[in-house]
Amino acid sequence: MKVRFAMSEMMVVFATGLLWHNIVAASCVFAFACVCAFMRYALEFNEKAKQAEAQKEAVKMLNEQAGDLGEALGQLFSAGKKKNKMNVH
Repeated sequence: MKVRFAMSEMMVVFATGLLWHNIVAASCVFAFACVCAFMRYALEFNEKAKQAEAQKEAVKMLNEQAGDLGEALGQLFSAGKKKNKMNVH
């Protein structure tokens, strides 16, 4: 996990300093900082989930295209080897 010192962390430090003056305001700032940190975590988690889903979709598409390519090449190379099954020799 990355160590950050962003806005939410700065608000926690501010709330700690504000404790000396006003406990209610410090509690409100701390709660807001926690909510902001959770929202940031949720957005990052959602972004990672979307990236994983996009990778799975890309792999699925590549597998389908590889299968189609294999079928096309199989038909192309088997066209010259067609045998007439009506002749019995």
